[in-house]
Amino acid sequence: MSSDKFDELVAKWKKRQNESTENADIDAKWSKLQEKINPKPPEVLETAEYKRRITANFVEDLARGKKAEQSFYERHANCITPLNGKGADFEINKTGELIEYKADYYDFEIYPNIIIEIGSSTGTVGGPWKAARDECAYFIYHFVTNDVIFCFNTKQLVKRLDKVKDSFKINSRLNRGYTTQYIKVPYQQLEDLNIELNEIHIHEKGKKKK
Repeated sequence: MSSDKFDELVAKWKKRQNESTENADIDAKWSKLQEKINPKPPEVLETAEYKRRITANFVEDLARGKKAEQSFYERHANCITPLNGKGADFEINKTGELIEYKADYYDFEIYPNIIIEIGSSTGTVGGPWKAARDECAYFIYHFVTNDVIFCFNTKQLVKRLDKVKDSFKINSRLNRGYTTQYIKVPYQQLEDLNIELNEIHIHEKGKKKK
């Protein structure tokens, strides 16, 4: 990310938060974040530059995720309805079943791992487990750069992950206000669970149903 883009993202976030000074509010939020992290990160993470980057990355990731979600909806608008909440992302018009949608901007040909969020430092579950809790019938994982889409039956995916997750290293990512724990699962270990979208009554606008 260029320095100009980085500064632009920080400025937009600060404007939305109605911050009146450059670092005061960021420092206050960072202090609260530090209390949730165990163990504490290295001293280098205390720098103002790192704090600003965490904020900017959070804003950028959120914006890209929303953009991908909107694009997915526009491609399949005749089959799904967006849900504006913290639960499911879409509802299938024909069946009423719910969908959790996740976008990934890594290049699938170079980095063919599916990032599975396990939970966060706030004690909440994440990824497919959250989707199952929210009664989502399907969990869609979209490699946006290559337009590669995996669609899983949520219950089957959770069952598979419960069996294999302990064999993977648990990674952590620092977000704005919390940390996220996740594992990297090679797609080959989940490929047999993949469902074609037309099998769950989702097809692109203008294309005939199979």
